[in-house]
Amino acid sequence: MRKKGLLIDLDDTLYAEKTYVLSGFKAVAQFLAKQTTLSEEILYDFMVQDLAKNGRGQTFNRVLNYAEVSITNHLVQQLIQLYRNHEPDIALFDGVYELLEHLKVSFTLILVTDGLPVMQMNKVKALELEFIFDHIYYPWSYKHPKPAPESYDYPLKEIGLKPSQAIIIGDNPINDAGPAKALGIPFWQIHSETKLRAETCEKFFLNFTDIGAYLEETDE
Repeated sequence: MRKKGLLIDLDDTLYAEKTYVLSGFKAVAQFLAKQTTLSEEILYDFMVQDLAKNGRGQTFNRVLNYAEVSITNHLVQQLIQLYRNHEPDIALFDGVYELLEHLKVSFTLILVTDGLPVMQMNKVKALELEFIFDHIYYPWSYKHPKPAPESYDYPLKEIGLKPSQAIIIGDNPINDAGPAKALGIPFWQIHSETKLRAETCEKFFLNFTDIGAYLEETDE
């Protein structure tokens, strides 16, 4: 009998995405500290506070203004590329890797991670997920970013799994739950402080690792 496929999201499902953002800020702060009279710590703290106050977007423009550096499109783009291409200092939630190793015995593990492929690939490398997942997919690379149903349907078809042989696991009530509903695949949602519970989630877990205890009690 063929193994069921677990199609698993990455950001805020297996690790805290904010830690990637902060890691990117550190890379930018290190670069700017060499161009200004401000220290890396001061620049980093400014970006962290700006993120908390204003959310994402225009942070690099504001830190340049704060550092009294002339803002040019070239420099802003340079910072953006530095952020996107840096080697992130991030870690999986506690117990995730061990659970994935356990799940791999009974399931086909498929990572489906949305976002710029270079950023997502750097995350995968930093978290060493290429050594545990059977398949890794980057929807932006095949022109079907989440929440397009094809973001999850493409991997299924390429691997040769039917929707009835799959479960989608993620934190996002739109990007992950949407495709699951469209494809008729059960959706298991992982709690996230920044996202609502999806009405269509079949199972809801406070942490990814709670899946292990659930599976021990069922015949999934």
